[in-house]
Amino acid sequence: MHTPRLALAAVLLSAAPALAQQAAPQTSPALSACAPRDSIVAQLEKKYGETRRGAGLQNRGAVTEVFASAATGTWTIIVTRPDG
Repeated sequence: MHTPRLALAAVLLSAAPALAQQAAPQTSPALSACAPRDSIVAQLEKKYGETRRGAGLQNRGAVTEVFASAATGTWTIIVTRPDG
């Protein structure tokens, strides 16, 4: 029979979740904070070296901006609503 193959398959399948967890990138939890846009932009530049890389206008007038830093590998998305 194919008992050695089944045993190998069982070992690989049982190890798969642990291996997948090790291979998964580590991410920070999403944070939600309200503050004046200028203050947030200044903090992103000072703490992470991030600068604006893109922006878009949403259907209700909110502006979405992407800030990133090639040096630190970090990125942030902020949304500024018309009401502040």
